[in-house]
Amino acid sequence: MRVLCSWCYNTIESSELNDDQEVMCPDCKKWHQGATEDCIKEFLENLPIPVVSIAADNTIITTNSKASEIFRLEPEKNFEKKAGELFDCKNSRSAGGCGKTVNCMKCTIRNLVLTTYLDGTPREKVSVPVETNENKKASLTVSAVRVKGNVWLRFDEWMIPE
Repeated sequence: MRVLCSWCYNTIESSELNDDQEVMCPDCKKWHQGATEDCIKEFLENLPIPVVSIAADNTIITTNSKASEIFRLEPEKNFEKKAGELFDCKNSRSAGGCGKTVNCMKCTIRNLVLTTYLDGTPREKVSVPVETNENKKASLTVSAVRVKGNVWLRFDEWMIPE
């Protein structure tokens, strides 16, 4: 059986497997457990998948270039945005903004970030339905892990209407 790292998708040798909640290769485990901020940014950039680092209040901390490309973001302007603004959630432009409406209490992304931040338990391939500002349906599959006080969202699958 071939085992893949749940973050970089590299093959993991059976001797490298452990009893962790999430299957990670030694390199990914190293970055998750205590690399410096510069090392983390470099690590994110080298991942072949879109990853966004988000604070507990759903503010975007950083994105890798793959995420910036998919969500049409300018990297230097990401840091004041909330998670719902990534995929143009219809509630992100309402009074108060992302996370401030009654509907936001049910938001899968918001709750995924908050629960992962609070309990530290990684979540794998969570289905996230989103209705955009143009009443179009976006579909995301997201995994989350807490890293150095923030939550990394890995976008495993995405369908965002043009």
